[in-house]
Amino acid sequence: MKEQNSIKAAFFDIDGTLYDHQTHQIPDKHQRMLELLHQKGIKVCLCTGRALPLLENLKILSLFPWDGIVAGNGSYVYDQDLHPLFEDPISKKSADAIFELASKENIGIFAAGNCALITQEDPITLELLHKVSCVNIPCRAPKKEDAFCILSLCVEDTQAKRRDYESIPNVQVL
Repeated sequence: MKEQNSIKAAFFDIDGTLYDHQTHQIPDKHQRMLELLHQKGIKVCLCTGRALPLLENLKILSLFPWDGIVAGNGSYVYDQDLHPLFEDPISKKSADAIFELASKENIGIFAAGNCALITQEDPITLELLHKVSCVNIPCRAPKKEDAFCILSLCVEDTQAKRRDYESIPNVQVL
């Protein structure tokens, strides 16, 4: 009797798992593993802290026929055609309060959700973009239609800002 595969889906992170930030690609052995899983009928999905625009920025979406994507630390879930199945971004009120406080303190923000942006082109912000292999992220203020699941404070020590930012409803500083 033929053994039936009990694994139905495999989920992969990008940073530190699939994507090599030194070569700026998915290594060939990882690519072959993804293809083998797919050939065995196992759904192959991404599960990452990155929002969809940051996946597009890495050009990772075109490297494999992903069966689904959990993005933005679970804030967005997409099917294989990138149709949203679930969306739960940071509330507009909380996001606006974070942007306002950071602006008053002259702190840059690296933000992602339905778009990606930075609010300043200072050395700390640019170093963060380099560290996570993001290029050509626009420097601009958030727009009314923007939604965010990730707001990264571009400071040396985020813990020093913890009290101020965690006073904003539904905000946790990591």
